[in-house]
Amino acid sequence: MSASKISAALLCAACAAPRAADTTLTASASSIDGREPSADLVASALELADLDALSITLPSADELADPSRDGYWHGAAFAFAPAVREARAAALAALAREEAAGAPGPIGLRLVDHEFGGDGTLVEAVATFDLLRLLGVGPAGAETALARATSLRALATLGSAIWEAPFAVDRARIDVEAADLRARLQTELADEAEADLVRVTVLEERGRLGAAPAGVARGQTEATRGARDAARGAAARARGSVALTAGLRLQTVEGASAWRMLERSPDAPAAIDPDHPALRVIRLDLAVAEARLRSVAARAWPSLRLGPHLGFPAGELDPLRLGGVFMAMAPVPSSYEGLMEAAAVERDRVLERYAEAVLALRVGLDAAAARLAAAEQRVVATASAERATAQAWEAARSGFRTGGPLAPWIDAHERRRMAIELHVAARAERARAALEARRLAGPRAGVPESRALALEVQR
Repeated sequence: MSASKISAALLCAACAAPRAADTTLTASASSIDGREPSADLVASALELADLDALSITLPSADELADPSRDGYWHGAAFAFAPAVREARAAALAALAREEAAGAPGPIGLRLVDHEFGGDGTLVEAVATFDLLRLLGVGPAGAETALARATSLRALATLGSAIWEAPFAVDRARIDVEAADLRARLQTELADEAEADLVRVTVLEERGRLGAAPAGVARGQTEATRGARDAARGAAARARGSVALTAGLRLQTVEGASAWRMLERSPDAPAAIDPDHPALRVIRLDLAVAEARLRSVAARAWPSLRLGPHLGFPAGELDPLRLGGVFMAMAPVPSSYEGLMEAAAVERDRVLERYAEAVLALRVGLDAAAARLAAAEQRVVATASAERATAQAWEAARSGFRTGGPLAPWIDAHERRRMAIELHVAARAERARAALEARRLAGPRAGVPESRALALEVQR
């Protein structure tokens, strides 16, 4: 067989056609309008995740059909949240790369014609195989272990993204309800003040009320309108945040009914879960670092290639001389020793990061619990103030409409506006602190810390 024919055959064998993309840019953008968190989509989004470890139950069909329920928004986040989709794609890519890891190396083929067109017609053909990769040992085995660790790490990252997604949506939903409540209460106050300004104008025109107090009354009303408009703007921003974190259209958020996020009974777990998704990711970072260190150490193995040697003294198939070829290449130690030390340093740093992550979760949980306790006290105090200012405002309005002075009206109006802001802020802070405590504690919050060491030993 001629060299040209052999080369053509090898080139044909090297052809590989990648699959076509699942969609197009236009179709991808158009799909946004039809997004709904159906049961099939949510199940598909969660199929790679360890739902038991995350303590996640798939939302029911009824929940996924009702935007007033948590399951609808959590299911949407599982299916459409950008962070979850990014982590899912990274996990699928890592699993695909794992299939190719440790595969046998390329087959080497050499064809030698000792004298083109001359009297010597000796032709030699040599084929060699990477023996160690063919057996799956040495560098190939280390590469396989590293790919497996990388896949597990990618799956843990997906689990962490899935764990975080509902909390991101719930934080935004708390902001929506807090802003809506502020806007509603400030609107009521502004409307009531607007009704009383008619009497202020009449009294001013008749000379029974000075321009200064009338101007103050109007200024207070403008301040209330400003608070109302600020709350409406905050609500619009918060709805946009819900839409982005859930991966849905803004119209879907705008059409949702109240979730009562601010009315839920808050609780703060006592301890973090030793198998918290964030800790699982770092534990698998350690596995990847160890595998990477072993992969670098495997560079010290020699390269061994073995194969047949075919000689054709007459340039034809007959006569044929059959032999063998063995090749060995030993690496120079300086080519891998520095890389090994660097990989060992990186491995040690992961161990430090694990301790830092445990500390961050513990400190964060303690801080969230303290925030929650303080917010509870603020809610009680501001609720009392809110009721008192509501009563004072009604009394001041009644007195002013029956001929009383304007000063109590002005004072009660300002106090009422401030009390609304403080009370809503306290309720929102309580909801956020409780949510943050649950996020930091993990899926199985309250597991005794003594179990953490045993868990680590088992792993």
